[in-house]
Amino acid sequence: MSRDFTTVAALRDAGVRRISVGGALARAAWSDFFDAATDIAELGTFTHLGRAVPGDRLNKAFDTK
Repeated sequence: MSRDFTTVAALRDAGVRRISVGGALARAAWSDFFDAATDIAELGTFTHLGRAVPGDRLNKAFDTK
């Protein structure tokens, strides 16, 4: 999956049992990286960084305790 052409619910209803996003999640992350870097370099602002995931949420997501 790499485009917004359907939903998980629609795929489930069609009998799909496995969805592969391949590298799409990484490309989405890189898109935000490039947008934030462009914001800084070209506009001189840090607005895009305000939409970043908070550190505590990341810590909880990757907590291995």
